[in-house]
Parts: sequence; structure tokens; C-alpha cells
Amino acid sequence: MSGLLKPKRTLVDTDMTWGICLWKLPDGSYIQNNDGDYLSAGPCKVGNLKVEQSMRAAARSCGFEVGKAFWLPGFRKITNSEFEDQMERLMDGKIADPADLYRQATGEHG
Repeated sequence: MSGLLKPKRTLVDTDMTWGICLWKLPDGSYIQNNDGDYLSAGPCKVGNLKVEQSMRAAARSCGFEVGKAFWLPGFRKITNSEFEDQMERLMDGKIADPADLYRQATGEHG
């Protein structure tokens, strides 16, 4: 057995400096359209003031004068079809998001 090579793995934290930005209303909810999609921007650097200004302008164009930018570090946007695929994988007992499957396989964690 001593002739077998053992691969070395390095654990790397998920890059939490990138994420998505939502617009949070004073009641704790987030702006959504009729399809349930959230007003969001990303992926982008967390805390990017230009993104926050754009989100404020977008919220105003939707009729919301109040609220603030809310960051979700380490998150990524997915389409409705990706969400449906992830739910199907989850119901089959698999890891829902292929990105998480990759992170698990490479030893990356967050």
C-alpha cells in the first residue's frame, strides 16, 4: 500500500466578497415581481456603492421610495429553470446545486 499516492487537498473558503444584492423594504420583505422573482443585482462585489445606487433607482422605478440594499455574500443568481432543476435533484436525494456539488468534490467550503 505504500506505493499508492495520496492526493493532497487544500480547503478553500468560498469567496464571500462576491454575492447578490436585493432591495429590502422596512417591513423586512424584498421587492418581487408577480412571478416571485426578486429585484436583484449580481454577481458583484459585496458593498459596491454603484450597485446600491442602481438598486435604489430600480426600487424607485418600481414605486418604492424606502428601503435599503441587502447583500447576500457568496450567493449567485439562478434562473427559474435552474431552480426547477435544483428542486428535482433535491427531491431525488441529490445535492441540489451543481455548484455545491463542485465545491464538495474539490473540498471548497463556505
